[in-house]
Amino acid sequence: MKNKWEEYRGYYILPTLSYGEFMKKSLKKISINIVILFFVAGYISSLITHVEKVRADDEYLLVWEDDFLGNSLDRSIWNVEENGDGGGNQELQYYRDSTENIEVSNGTLKIKGLRRSYGGKGYTSGRINTRDKAEFRYGKIEARMKLPSFQGAWPAFWMLGGNHSEIGWPRCGEIDIMEAINTQNYTHGALHWYGEGKRDSSRNSESIVSDGFDRTQWHVYGMEWTETEIKMMVDGTVFYKEDITDGYMGEFRKEQFIILNLAIGGQWPGFTVDSSKFPVTMEVDYVRVWQKKSQKNIIKGTGVNEKLPIVIPEKTETRNVIEYEGPWNIFYNTAVVKGTGNSIDAKGFTANIEYLGIKGRVIRASMTDIDCIPGNTYQYKCTFMSDMDKYISVKVLGEDPEEDVFANYTIFLQAGRPYKFSESVTISKEYDGKVDMIVEMGGRIGGEYLPADTSLTIKMYDASFVGIAEVLEEIPTKPIVDSTQTITTVLPVTTKGPDNNSEKKTSKDKDIISQFVKTKAKIVSVKRSNKGKTIKIKLKKIRGAERYQIRYATNKSIKKYKTIHTKKWRCTIKQLKAKRIYYVKVRAYKIVKKKKYYSSWSKIKKVKVKH
Repeated sequence: MKNKWEEYRGYYILPTLSYGEFMKKSLKKISINIVILFFVAGYISSLITHVEKVRADDEYLLVWEDDFLGNSLDRSIWNVEENGDGGGNQELQYYRDSTENIEVSNGTLKIKGLRRSYGGKGYTSGRINTRDKAEFRYGKIEARMKLPSFQGAWPAFWMLGGNHSEIGWPRCGEIDIMEAINTQNYTHGALHWYGEGKRDSSRNSESIVSDGFDRTQWHVYGMEWTETEIKMMVDGTVFYKEDITDGYMGEFRKEQFIILNLAIGGQWPGFTVDSSKFPVTMEVDYVRVWQKKSQKNIIKGTGVNEKLPIVIPEKTETRNVIEYEGPWNIFYNTAVVKGTGNSIDAKGFTANIEYLGIKGRVIRASMTDIDCIPGNTYQYKCTFMSDMDKYISVKVLGEDPEEDVFANYTIFLQAGRPYKFSESVTISKEYDGKVDMIVEMGGRIGGEYLPADTSLTIKMYDASFVGIAEVLEEIPTKPIVDSTQTITTVLPVTTKGPDNNSEKKTSKDKDIISQFVKTKAKIVSVKRSNKGKTIKIKLKKIRGAERYQIRYATNKSIKKYKTIHTKKWRCTIKQLKAKRIYYVKVRAYKIVKKKKYYSSWSKIKKVKVKH
């Protein structure tokens, strides 16, 4: 059967074989040794391939995750709560925004409960959430955790409706994926909603966990959420199902945000706490969200774009950047050129240039901050029209416009004749940033010198910037799940338990990253140049660094700063202000699975520009 192109969340995809079909065909043709070889190769590729996964209709794809790498909580996707209001349950702790209570180290998040008086409470602890930064409707949501066990313990992994601040609880709806109480060696799942009053439904996992179950060891707690049903799971085994089609349960067909917290005491565990067990820790290895193409999903928030998953593509991805970026902007240096009556949209622009000026090169149309995939090739197409003969320049630039030049074409427009522009643009594999599409229309392009009083109109329309990435079909390295089981390896094994090979590799990756983020960058020297308003910077090389981020400013605190990115450990900064002191600092970064991990900042150095 031939596959057809289909649209999914702004992407055009070619659905591939389902995981089951792929495995049946693969295992018939190849030996177990080759399967293992492909699995290892797939894992390695997942570290260096930066494209989003395309899978068949009803399989899950990873849309959001935090693996807690680095040495601090990622504030772009998590909020930290600070209060002592008892969580509405008369809890005994004060939630603090402190590294004493919320720590990220060695590849995990640690939420710590301490026996410490603070804010009128006898204990401190931590609570974080993704409100406004990452909110979801439907999918499979999981966390791998170790939970504390003592009298007074109440760790929780749960969700609240994104409209909580507007309509309050329980009208916003609450989904409790995991709650553990005191020393019980099982967990609870629950739903809370409003229907002519507060309503509740809950179950515990006692019936499905084995006699040897130990909640203080690693286990995966999760749920599968569709338009009609919510299922709660421990290690992939369902212990609780709830039909949510009731008219009063509309809260569960809206987006919700994730919460992780460690409460001490309260209405459920009681008010007796075994203080001899402190300090106590709730440890989290990862939080992940998968969604199906066939579901009416929602994923939104200010932290979503940076944290979308980076998984290996199996076939082909097509993406039209212009469809969701824009509009174009037109810039004139008003001191020397003039233009009015311009029009812009996501597909192009019309520039009405009334006075070209002597330095017309500063007439520019641009679309900035376009997402791109490292190593991908894009087809840049559009049509230009000018009412007079004119050279223009078409560019695609990265964050460093001198170093990251992905396209630079000079083309000649004949008066009144459409010019169909079509070129391939390849983003380098080392580049991890956004790009700008730029059209220069000034008077000194292509060697021409037009009179200053020249007037003309230039149009660009039907613009598209489409990326197509083709790679070999590979065995997935991320878990693909159905409603009742978690497949953690490509070989036929039991559905419970970790993939030891994968965990060893992940652990090694985390160790490398953890070591990298502890490294402190260093500026060896920063000197002014004799050639004008320029400074030269020499950096200390850092092993494993892919680029260096340099910030510089004329204020000591470097608050209002400019930034450049460079792969080189020597660089030059030009066009600075004369007779000013500049302050400079640097840090290195490396990219793993399209996430940036930074070293510590260097000490600030200063230099005076004389000319």
